[in-house]
Amino acid sequence: MQLKLKNVSSLIINKTYLFVFGCCLFNYLLFSQNSEFKIDENEFKVITDNKCVYLDTINLKSGTCNSIDILKSDFRNQFYLFIENTCTSNNVKQLFKINWENGKFRVLSKEYISVINDTFKSKNIFYEDFLLDSINIDLLDIEEHINDKNKKNRTPVYFNNKILGYKVLSYEDTKFNYPLIDNYKTIDNDINLYNNIAFVLSKNKLFSEAIYILEKVIKIDASRVVAYLNIADSYWETNQKVKAIENYKKYVQLMKEQKKDLKKIPKYVYERIKS
Repeated sequence: MQLKLKNVSSLIINKTYLFVFGCCLFNYLLFSQNSEFKIDENEFKVITDNKCVYLDTINLKSGTCNSIDILKSDFRNQFYLFIENTCTSNNVKQLFKINWENGKFRVLSKEYISVINDTFKSKNIFYEDFLLDSINIDLLDIEEHINDKNKKNRTPVYFNNKILGYKVLSYEDTKFNYPLIDNYKTIDNDINLYNNIAFVLSKNKLFSEAIYILEKVIKIDASRVVAYLNIADSYWETNQKVKAIENYKKYVQLMKEQKKDLKKIPKYVYERIKS
């Protein structure tokens, strides 16, 4: 009987190891498919494992007036598409942040900047489930109204027609240093904005990037309640259950300590803590 119990215990442990290994392998396969994005003349390519898995022609409507570049992102299977029109006194710059997943392009955000003489106007829009089969400039060429009353150096960041917060840009940034790729070095300037951006990224299933931001947010402000809920949700979705439960517990603890309305705690939080 003792020998039998020992074997069963060993079997359970082995199954546990196999499950954990399987989860790790799944995540590895999901996030390790590093693709390379490039433009050769007017052809846009996606190269994965040294094989061209996507090829399309990019049509630049006004030829020499437009320039287009592919810029590298710090996150896997992600790139920036930068389009600039320099033929008029109104120098228009458009920066799209795009993910490549399952043979489709997920457009995450668009930053639109208009530089005229020594002034500029800007707007940043985040999207949800904006999926394209091809990099079609016409489909990306969305006209965005820019409020002329925007305060200098403040770029409003929108999601679903609501302002998430404001990015700080200078005239020098927009005129000479643009494009500015997200590296999240300025999180301490406005953690509310970046907490909201992380939430939007998680809604687009970019959990790894959301976790990266939220870890920085929590490091700057360990009392920020909603950040623990958001990071716990992202951990849960990436099968990091231990970390998720730890952060759910911290979220509930802070809600109580800060005398928040406990009725606002989602029911699934308690269910996941008990799992």
